[in-house]
Amino acid sequence: MLNWLKKIAPPSGSTLERRLAGYPAYTLPHPGDGASLTPAQAQANLEALLTQRTARLEIVTALLRDEAGIDAAPALAGADPAPLLDALHTWMKEAMPALHDRHRELASTARWLASHRRGDELVFSFLGDLGLLLGELIVLGRPAFQWALDLDPRNRRAKMVSWQRPVLIAHRPDGSAVELDPEDAVVHRFIQPRGSALVLNEWGRMVQDARAGAYDRAL
Repeated sequence: MLNWLKKIAPPSGSTLERRLAGYPAYTLPHPGDGASLTPAQAQANLEALLTQRTARLEIVTALLRDEAGIDAAPALAGADPAPLLDALHTWMKEAMPALHDRHRELASTARWLASHRRGDELVFSFLGDLGLLLGELIVLGRPAFQWALDLDPRNRRAKMVSWQRPVLIAHRPDGSAVELDPEDAVVHRFIQPRGSALVLNEWGRMVQDARAGAYDRAL
């Protein structure tokens, strides 16, 4: 599964960029924003995520471990995710600005949504896997959240990037739904990696708030 690591320079001499050059691409059946997809294509994208979920988590956690010394295994086994979330935030203070500067031409929502996530756009496979990791931490701590398509017609009318994309959805006691889009949160930091992103651990807050049930109480 992780033979790709052997083809890349050893940790002592590698950089994140060199590792990403050999990062396995995520197979997205139908790139594009939600408005451009048919319901069948959107469903195929969701099924692809669910099918590849375990393999993608193995890939991204291996990179985090070998490149940044970040061990995601305890959190994915049910331990408190706070140390992992803090470590990710600290690493991303340097890693994400560098990634942005190296791929500045890709730093837009439109390029992300249209991306095939391979070749020159391979960075979006890595970013998507980080979003998957954050999402799985939420599901582990709050199983009410599950991966599903955003089919809320209000989001379609508002032209939300989540429309007809795989996101986390949970239902409140009153029957209303709350949607979280971890991948969008990661890509947003790639697009704007400086400023408040260097101070506020927004990924950590999203995960911990969701696990604590904060969104259950939202109006």
